[in-house]
Amino acid sequence: MIKGLKKNHKGLSPVITTVLLIALVVVSTSIVFLWFRGMVEEGVTKFGKNIKLVCDDVDFTAEYSSGALSIVNDGNIPIFRVDLRIESDGNFETIDVTDIAGINWPATGLAQGGAFSGDISSEVGSASKITVFPILIGTSSSGQKTYICGGGYGKELAV
Repeated sequence: MIKGLKKNHKGLSPVITTVLLIALVVVSTSIVFLWFRGMVEEGVTKFGKNIKLVCDDVDFTAEYSSGALSIVNDGNIPIFRVDLRIESDGNFETIDVTDIAGINWPATGLAQGGAFSGDISSEVGSASKITVFPILIGTSSSGQKTYICGGGYGKELAV
């Protein structure tokens, strides 16, 4: 055997190792929980149904002529507000109708048979197309929430 060769046993004590493992498990569990929580949406309902399904029942007519936007609620689902997607030169901008100066949107929205007409020419400019998306209001565990019926629920208007 070679003289002078010492065995050097260095490492972490069992207590420190246990504390580090517990900390690692707590941190990784927290990360997974927060990631999963961000993926799950809070359930919003209207008339006892998921609000996404209620969008199928929304029926309205929208027209644009000489700067004036006219909307009539033809269905029995109240429309809380509308979003306008204004497209021009390959770009688009989305505006809530209540954010347009001079617009007097009804505070309670458009009930069945309700109508709205307002001048939006200040926002349209050189737009080539306007799409009107209804916004519904529903109930969740944290109170009332709005939901935009996007995608195929919008009405395209030629300018």
